[in-house]
Amino acid sequence: MNRIGQLLRLDAEKRRLLFSALLLLWSVRLGLWLLPFQTLRSLLQRFLTSPQHQPAPLTIGNVTWAITRASRLVPWTTCLTQALAAQAVLNRMGIPSQLHMGFMRDTAGALKGHAWLESSGQIVVGGSQLERYTPLSLLEG
Repeated sequence: MNRIGQLLRLDAEKRRLLFSALLLLWSVRLGLWLLPFQTLRSLLQRFLTSPQHQPAPLTIGNVTWAITRASRLVPWTTCLTQALAAQAVLNRMGIPSQLHMGFMRDTAGALKGHAWLESSGQIVVGGSQLERYTPLSLLEG
């Protein structure tokens, strides 16, 4: 009941943004399971690239809040899921962003990957412990 109470206390714009982020995260999560990565990226860009009129101006902070909050409600949401969803939202707002992917070896020698999204020099999602990862990929959006 506590989560429902928190949801009801949000203003209408924040509820709409949270619901949109939730639907987008589910779509990206399913897409990552079912489609090749490039096909999913192409679909996201085609479907969400055209800028839409927003009833209230969204900030990158609003996008970060919505994606982070909604990701708690979508099982198996990874850093890549969050970064792709946030990039799609920013694309729709007409804001350029860069999806970074980096890798590191843990103490046991296993290769670990991480994805994060950056826009205008600001980390949007996935910004923890980035110094540990060697960036190997950059995808503009």
